[in-house]
Amino acid sequence: MANTLDIDYKNLLSDVIEMGVNKNDRTGTGTRSIFGATIRHKMSDGFPILTTKKVAFNTMVTELKWFLRGDTNIKYLLDNNCHIWDGDAYKQYERLCTYDGHEPRHTKEELMDLIQNDPQFSHYGNLGPIYGKQ
Repeated sequence: MANTLDIDYKNLLSDVIEMGVNKNDRTGTGTRSIFGATIRHKMSDGFPILTTKKVAFNTMVTELKWFLRGDTNIKYLLDNNCHIWDGDAYKQYERLCTYDGHEPRHTKEELMDLIQNDPQFSHYGNLGPIYGKQ
């Protein structure tokens, strides 16, 4: 059987555009969705990667390996030049600073360098019960 993932994806997008409902989300940009809509894919038909959009394959593989390790600290990602969770770690750092009553002392780039290279800052890389933990 041929891989129909791209066709299934385009059909789902069309359904969301035509019949979806606008919703607020945690990022503030909003989403459009249809409750319970899914796409099923048999792995025997091939790896489920869409060709309709650009995919940073190495970044995706690194993040997937991180999830499968059960890891929730971004040091592994930083060590492998994967920066897709940096913003989440920095937001958490900013919240901790605000909670402690002071301004952040480090930029995002500085903090990522410290998380990666200074064990005293490794705890700032912990993201809590995200995908890898679950």
